[in-house]
Amino acid sequence: MLSALVSPEVQEYILENLQAEPATIALKKAVFEKVSMADIASQIAARQRIKTKLPALYDKSGLVFPPKLNLEQSSSAETATYKAQPHSGNRLLDLTGGLGIDTMAFAQQFEEVHYCEHNAELAAIAAHNFKTLGLDNITVHVGDSLQVLARGYWDMIYCDPDRRSKVQRAFRLEDCEPNVVALQERLLRHTNRLLIKAAPMLDLDQAQRQLPNLKQVTVLAVKGEVKELLLLCEAQATALTHVAVNLTSAVAEIDEIGVINEPITFADPKTYLYLPHAALMKLQAFDYVAYKYKLGKLSVNSHIFTADNLVAFPGRRFRLLKQFPYAKKTMREYQKQDYLVISKNFPLPVAKLRQQYKIKDAGNNYLIFTTLLDGQRVVLEAEPIL
Repeated sequence: MLSALVSPEVQEYILENLQAEPATIALKKAVFEKVSMADIASQIAARQRIKTKLPALYDKSGLVFPPKLNLEQSSSAETATYKAQPHSGNRLLDLTGGLGIDTMAFAQQFEEVHYCEHNAELAAIAAHNFKTLGLDNITVHVGDSLQVLARGYWDMIYCDPDRRSKVQRAFRLEDCEPNVVALQERLLRHTNRLLIKAAPMLDLDQAQRQLPNLKQVTVLAVKGEVKELLLLCEAQATALTHVAVNLTSAVAEIDEIGVINEPITFADPKTYLYLPHAALMKLQAFDYVAYKYKLGKLSVNSHIFTADNLVAFPGRRFRLLKQFPYAKKTMREYQKQDYLVISKNFPLPVAKLRQQYKIKDAGNNYLIFTTLLDGQRVVLEAEPIL
């Protein structure tokens, strides 16, 4: 099947129909003798799914893509590139190769990369794609990656545990396969650097307790949404550092979170409002944000910051237009109006507020519902600063 899918005529047909509806393609009369239209439709659907996630591969001829699940669990091109760039060396072992996107990124940084995958069909697809892309420094291994582990010392070991192998959408490290909590001592006998990719929902405090050799925790977000956690373990790790990263279209916002001994200053809303991006929120780096950017915090649980001066900030910035107490009377003029809505430390979620006041999800300005330090519930009308 693989050889038939990569034949020039089949690849040409797939690329010519990238804009077509896969279901329609699947129902067409067979065009090729050795490839079903259902298989062709599946390849078209896969390329459509990766168009944003892996843009360089979207219309690349000669590639084959696995089922939907493997595509969903794969890193994006930008997160793979970011995680690989700080590392380099001679030999890297990827214990959980999958589609191979991370493997490809590491192949740009290491002389020799070994990809391991227990699914023979998926490994065959990855091996074909590596060859097509000219990545000759990747060796593919099918089967138990721990057998490859024993083949000497590795400059780095990378692992993206399968989060669906034991329970549906597992988030705890011990529920994933392989179980890096149980294997960490064994892995660190063969390397000084173990990099683990984990789910955004992972409890970081628990991970710190389970991984005594944890050196650095990186929360990696893309355009304000946390995509993955990177846990770097080193055999001789001492101090633990936390890094918040937000990849935007223009820059990588990177904050290394240090220990802050200064107390947070609380303040009522001032001229400008600041909302940290999701990676900082995941790390609960509120003391750091307040101290580094010289901001006041609206309340203990609101996680909205404020100042009279405009500063460069890793997150969203707003100019306050109006502040008023939250009440049905004060909300009358906003009913059936166009506003974007934010609810922070407020008893009603965004959906309920929209429904109750018939606020349309449109326009440029925001209504921010929150609670101040004295317990007063307020609404802040604000315009975004780009």
